[in-house]
Amino acid sequence: MAILSEIDKQLILDLAVNKIEIDEFYNRYSVNISDDHSYVLRMLELAEQAQDAETIEYLTYLRGYHRDVEPKHIHCEIFRRLLLEEWHHSHEYMIDALWFEKETAGIPVLVQRALGTLPQLDELDDASLRKRSVYAIAKIGGESAVEALKDLAERGSKQVRETAQKCIQDIHNDAKYLGS
Repeated sequence: MAILSEIDKQLILDLAVNKIEIDEFYNRYSVNISDDHSYVLRMLELAEQAQDAETIEYLTYLRGYHRDVEPKHIHCEIFRRLLLEEWHHSHEYMIDALWFEKETAGIPVLVQRALGTLPQLDELDDASLRKRSVYAIAKIGGESAVEALKDLAERGSKQVRETAQKCIQDIHNDAKYLGS
């Protein structure tokens, strides 16, 4: 049995490309999710258990529009787990969600992704994800992020080391500018 119906998938796509407004989406979607504070999380968990990459992708779109009902930070634990997996293609979104939510608990997973110690994706995606992970760590900020960046500046690939060094320099310059 599919986690999302074809009709619900199409509604999510229509919402994502602005073919319909959120109110119309809520009226037409098969489940009344406008009052359900855990719908996306429950569906993400089902999709993770089923290793359903397509549903994960649809739910990441829906997550962005469902923010008024379901606080986005509650998805970070599942995103940390999904970032370790190679069976889906939403890694960039997981990385962005962790930095957007300033998810310090995600820093160790981001370090693993940056170092290439996680399952490899195709070469181009893997290089992009490594660099994106470094930037995410910098955006999360804080002492643990700076320590992680210092570690990456020493142990990462050439591209990761250079990116980490740039991020450390940017943090240092920002601190000087702010008078810290």
